[in-house]
Amino acid sequence: QVRRMRKSHFGGAALTGPTWDMMLDLMLAKAHDRELSASDLATGAGVPSSSGLRMIGALETHGLAKRSIDARDRRRSIVRLTESGAERMATYFEIVGAAWSDGQTRAA
Repeated sequence: QVRRMRKSHFGGAALTGPTWDMMLDLMLAKAHDRELSASDLATGAGVPSSSGLRMIGALETHGLAKRSIDARDRRRSIVRLTESGAERMATYFEIVGAAWSDGQTRAA
């Protein structure tokens, strides 16, 4: 049910498996005011760099993430959630939390 809710909430963005792991990592990085490189995301998601770059590209296409060149090391690209991506993640977890609370209340 949670996967169906995620699919419905994010529309055409295929946020499953490693791509979802990347979104979670980006959300945590934003919450802790940290930066993640494209290679950090690929490593964290357990995928090769080439696959990670395709997944990041898909997140960009859906307006959920954006890449920029690292000012300190121009060979690296930094990936961040867009404002829309951050808002959609926050509202998704609100929806899931409400559904979870409702389910717990009914079970009691």
